[in-house]
Amino acid sequence: MDESQTVTVQYTVKLNELWKEPRRLLEQAFDHIDELPTHRWAPNESVLSNSTLEKIHLLRLDLESADRMLRDASNIVEQYIEFRDASQQNAHSNTGPTVIDLDATPTEAIKAGTVLNEITD
Repeated sequence: MDESQTVTVQYTVKLNELWKEPRRLLEQAFDHIDELPTHRWAPNESVLSNSTLEKIHLLRLDLESADRMLRDASNIVEQYIEFRDASQQNAHSNTGPTVIDLDATPTEAIKAGTVLNEITD
């Protein structure tokens, strides 16, 4: 099994603890970005080599990983805002609790990390 593979995880979180997950993802993404290699080529060093291709490939994988974490955090915050807005509308119409299904939104589904399946009052 390839340990670099990703899976989508879905679970329910209490609303008052929701803030923890995007914060964790953001901190993890920025830590990952801070650890990116900072190799610079000397003016007379050739960039037309296999080692350059390997460095580019590894850097792109690292950037992809950080981007995935940022996308996950963004999706959670976006879903919370949709939930909050729907809850405010429901407070005026007294239609009962609101359930937001992350898969039902037009945004791209989270492909890695942690997502929320349902958020309820």
